[in-house]
Amino acid sequence: MRIENYISFLSSIRRIWKVAVTSFQLEDLKKVKDQLNPSELCEKKQPQQEAKVTLELIANCEKAYTRIAESTDAKSQFRYNSSALDSNHSRTHAKSSRAHDGNLEIEAERLEKNDSTNHIEIEFHSLRFEVELLRSAIEIGETKLQEEKIQNTMKIMNAYELIERMKSESNQRESELDRKKSKIEELKEKLMDKENELQGIVDENETLNLKLEKSMSLASKKENELVIAIFGCQVIN
Repeated sequence: MRIENYISFLSSIRRIWKVAVTSFQLEDLKKVKDQLNPSELCEKKQPQQEAKVTLELIANCEKAYTRIAESTDAKSQFRYNSSALDSNHSRTHAKSSRAHDGNLEIEAERLEKNDSTNHIEIEFHSLRFEVELLRSAIEIGETKLQEEKIQNTMKIMNAYELIERMKSESNQRESELDRKKSKIEELKEKLMDKENELQGIVDENETLNLKLEKSMSLASKKENELVIAIFGCQVIN
């Protein structure tokens, strides 16, 4: 869009230049005699060749004026030569002006093309530089994204490994706890067996004590009976 605006601007400048050159050419053709002054040629910056032609025309005019002034028919001859000289110079100057205008137009077109080409090249290099910057930024972004992706993957893997390790440790603790629970249950069963065995021993001991007491009581009774039978008296325990 900026290139098209620039080309449109140059085209407008070119049209304005053509109008200015045409106006200058018409004015120049009306004032041919005034343009024969070398100082004005310098002020208007005419080419060196046109200035040389103009000086030659002035010199020829002076020579013709001298020759005509010396002749008998000076007046008519001077008018004739002056008119011819003016007409010749007008044609020469008009042709030179047209050639100069053509050269200016060609130069303007060349400069316009060069400026347009240079501007297009500048725009192209600028766009190319921007593309390279964008490409570098994209590559850097992709590299960072890839690095972040790898880092996130490593973090996820580390987290997964940590979770698996925690699960394994938890399973091990649960297994150890179950094993200890089983051991406790086994000990409880053994304790109950021992308690039952002890209770059996206690019961058996009590039974034996009762039997012992009965035996001792029976023995004491028999002993008394035996004493009575022998001595006729009862032994008092």
